[in-house]
Amino acid sequence: GIGAGVVIGNQVFRGVDGGAGDIGHIRLHDRPDALCMCGSYGCLAAVASGRALARDLTELGLQPTSGSDVRRLLAEGQPDAIRLARDAGRRAGEVLVTVVALLNPGVLMLAGDLSGVPFMTGVRELLYQRAMPRTTANLQVVTSRLGDHAGLIGAASMVVEILYSPARADMRLARLTV
Repeated sequence: GIGAGVVIGNQVFRGVDGGAGDIGHIRLHDRPDALCMCGSYGCLAAVASGRALARDLTELGLQPTSGSDVRRLLAEGQPDAIRLARDAGRRAGEVLVTVVALLNPGVLMLAGDLSGVPFMTGVRELLYQRAMPRTTANLQVVTSRLGDHAGLIGAASMVVEILYSPARADMRLARLTV
């Protein structure tokens, strides 16, 4: 899939019910045929995720089954994988132009199986072409240094933050003293 984490003032912004950053389900106007796992059509994830690229590469006669397989094909320099990853980056860039215009972040960090040079090139191409110069003048577009561990570290951090926050600890202590 494709998702985003939004950090404002050194705090993760989750939105009213935890759904902030779900950019993978923003609809692309020109792909109404792309069925997403959510059941809708035209979602960014249905067009530009590792799973979507694996599907497209399978149609071209290759046999990837996941984003990890696509990453392997990219590392091997497979031309169709490189072309599709760059196109996927452009599609993600279309959505990220709006994100950057709305939030005006200082850093846009990309991670995951597709976050190599071809995908990043596509993202940057669209982002710098379509975003207002003011919103990109101080923007750093980088890849995560955590690699395969980014999701695991993020999930563990979230569990620790939620279960062991001062408010949660106070709630547990209050139950013990009653």
